[in-house]
Amino acid sequence: MVSKYLLPSKARGFRSETRDVERQGAAILERQKLSGRRARLPGEERRRQIIEAAAALFSRKGFGGTTTRQVAEAAGVSEPTIFKYFASKEDLYAAIIEAKTQTGAILESAEPAARRARRSPGWPRSASWPR
Repeated sequence: MVSKYLLPSKARGFRSETRDVERQGAAILERQKLSGRRARLPGEERRRQIIEAAAALFSRKGFGGTTTRQVAEAAGVSEPTIFKYFASKEDLYAAIIEAKTQTGAILESAEPAARRARRSPGWPRSASWPR
């Protein structure tokens, strides 16, 4: 399943994407404070979480205007954790581009099937759809 946060900006609202990631980061930090320990996520999930937070921050503040500390705070991890998964900020950026490219390819491959389904006689139509 493709994360909604990795969809192109046209598919989701730019500002809502940033707010969603910031809320997620804040919620993770709050849970960690309440429990007195850090939440353990599988490595791939943690990596995805960092990529989502970085993508939102880079899109809002730009690559040069975003620090790895800000990415760590938004993702709810420590700064060394960022460097555990990515050797540099440039590698993190490359991972974002790769994730967005994969998402674009998935959406493109699904588009013909969606068109065929819309043309089929059994496709549900509401009264507001043009005929």
